[in-house]
Amino acid sequence: MNAGRIVFSQIVDMIHREQFDRCVSNYPMPRKSKSFTARDQFLCMAFAQLTFRESLRDIEACLRSQESLLYAMGIRGLVTRTNLAYANESRDWRVFFELAQILIRKARKLYASDRYIVEIDEIVYAIDASTIDLALLVPHFVKLTSKKLNIPESSVSKSQLQNLKSYHWPGNIRELQNVLERAMIVSRGQSLRFDFPESGSRSKVIGNSSIPASISSVNTNEILNESDLVELNRANIIRALKTCGGKVYGKDGAAALLELKPNTLASRMKKLGIVLREKTGLI
Repeated sequence: MNAGRIVFSQIVDMIHREQFDRCVSNYPMPRKSKSFTARDQFLCMAFAQLTFRESLRDIEACLRSQESLLYAMGIRGLVTRTNLAYANESRDWRVFFELAQILIRKARKLYASDRYIVEIDEIVYAIDASTIDLALLVPHFVKLTSKKLNIPESSVSKSQLQNLKSYHWPGNIRELQNVLERAMIVSRGQSLRFDFPESGSRSKVIGNSSIPASISSVNTNEILNESDLVELNRANIIRALKTCGGKVYGKDGAAALLELKPNTLASRMKKLGIVLREKTGLI
């Protein structure tokens, strides 16, 4: 068992205390909190960023569950949502801007001799833009979420995985985690179904099923007649069948994707004149 200092305290040691205090003194708060200093706030928010905390409640619960380690982490104040909220709202953002500039200057000195691009005279920052297949990420996050929320692990069908891949993900990896968490809470151990936000996405959400924007360009304020609704329904079924490779039955079939009974879907397909090719199964 490691009896040395915890990793977090070794990381924050790179931030010189006097330099940090100087940044804080340049932009004083209207009313200081004796029980929760600027350094306490910074350490709590740094911990939240490193450990993917999602709310003040999450930060408070996580840190106070290990109160015996807070002193070793450098946190001396009382970690509460009230203290965090007041500090985040009242402390001038320029405190952390100046601190960031200090850290950037330190980084420049550390890597001054590294000249990867000799032709460029300006400062160049490398950003990790690695891509990982969703097929690898989803099972990993399902296990983590199951353990975090103490709920059964859920399966992800090929059709739902395809829905995830077709969504263009305007946010970062946390958005994927949030989507999976919501789906797992609703499914409770059953096959996952995903409900994506409407703004900026490639699909429009109606209930728990997704209708791609390519087949639904109708203005939401427009009143549709019966033939419009029939055509919209037909296009939605065709898209579901194509997503599932022409498969109607089974957990990864179009019926499951549309949340219909297979016989009901087959009846609607016959009524709407949707015919699958016998050999390929495609429309």
